[in-house]
Amino acid sequence: MLRFLLLTSLAALVLAEPQPRYLEDAIGEERVVGGEVARPNSWPWQISLQYKSGSYYYHTCGGTLIRRGWVMTAAHCVDSSRTWRVVLGDHDINNHEGKEQYMSVSRVYIHPNWNSNSVAGGLVGTRFHPFH
Repeated sequence: MLRFLLLTSLAALVLAEPQPRYLEDAIGEERVVGGEVARPNSWPWQISLQYKSGSYYYHTCGGTLIRRGWVMTAAHCVDSSRTWRVVLGDHDINNHEGKEQYMSVSRVYIHPNWNSNSVAGGLVGTRFHPFH
């Protein structure tokens, strides 16, 4: 009986929790839970990691600029062989705003102990250079 009361109390707490509020983007397709719209270019270390498919690039993951020419991202983002690029200064990936910097990825360094069967704990260093 005590187990039943504990489980029903836990269920009541979960169901009573208010729904998370979402921030809708301009198009209304993507959501950020409990977030705020960032001022353009207020997070200069945030990058968009993109892969090439056909003649277009597509966003796959975010990353962090850790020093000039180096980005840190999650290993599962780059665990396949593709043509990659890093985009800096992009506030809205759906619109070209003119402040974006496009960099080609020259090398991806995956930690030798990365296990693709477990997405936990895998970080990658990515070296990039400006497009010429």
